[in-house]
Amino acid sequence: MPAEVRARGMSPDSFGLYPHELLMLSYAPTFTTDHTDFQQFWWWQYGVQDPRELLASLTERGFVEVGGPEQAVARQTVASLKDLLRAHGLKLSGNKAEIVERVLTLLPHDTINEAFPQRWYVLTQAGEEALASNEHIDYIHRNSKLESLDIYSLSALRAEQPQRAWRDLVWGHLNEMSLRHAQEHQYGLYRNARLNMARFCAEERRYRDALGLLTEVIYYDLSGMDNGSSPQRPAPDPEYLFPYERSLATIPPGITDLTFKWAAAGGVDDEELRHLIATRLDRLSTQFHLFTKDEVLQIVYLERAKDAAALTALYDQAELRFMRA
Repeated sequence: MPAEVRARGMSPDSFGLYPHELLMLSYAPTFTTDHTDFQQFWWWQYGVQDPRELLASLTERGFVEVGGPEQAVARQTVASLKDLLRAHGLKLSGNKAEIVERVLTLLPHDTINEAFPQRWYVLTQAGEEALASNEHIDYIHRNSKLESLDIYSLSALRAEQPQRAWRDLVWGHLNEMSLRHAQEHQYGLYRNARLNMARFCAEERRYRDALGLLTEVIYYDLSGMDNGSSPQRPAPDPEYLFPYERSLATIPPGITDLTFKWAAAGGVDDEELRHLIATRLDRLSTQFHLFTKDEVLQIVYLERAKDAAALTALYDQAELRFMRA
């Protein structure tokens, strides 16, 4: 759907800009005036048929302008700048900032323009202010799989509830979606929503909250249940659960790494982390679970230690229990 159609029912922000226009402000400084190879998301996600036309519109309205040789030089690689200095018998040492300054100070503009004829877009003061006032646009774009939120839907939420901070709106949406997934027995989707919430907490340096949510992720990773499990048929096919070496009910390495990374960042020592995980596990329950809560805690630390032998034995024990049940 074209961006103009999507934006038709929306009000522009205080700068008179719509979500796709604000997103272009965050990308404009990466484009040259002769740029043609724009990312596919402009059309597929946001309905922008001609990004060049959008850039021209933002330029005409004073949010973007064409940069000069300073921006052109700053965009070059150190190697290309040194080639230019070398060709004119000038010193090559220093970091990039020093090399850029040397090029701009010691070489005539005509020489610079001939060497680097491309020109980049830059934001005007109005463009910078508009972007700073709408930081949710770039955030939700770069987290585009955040439970169906995108630049349009989050902007609509902000318009409906202008008194609330945009991060509170995102948090509320994530929580609402996670509860809906739980009610619909979509345990894989619930797990993913809680992981998004954990990452959100970690962004705000609320590491203990993040670790609590990550414990839920781990609990569901090890449960053996997934989307479509129901109270009538919660138990999955054992073929996909045992032995440990080919089980789908494991903690992904990235989740194990996050657990101990966030613990370190939050100043949570090993004893406190064990207590935090155990306390959160006590609050959780499912119709079916492969492991006891104590075993879940053990698995977290066995995965960190990469103790395949102990993990294999623990999964063998769970298999015997499963088959008896």
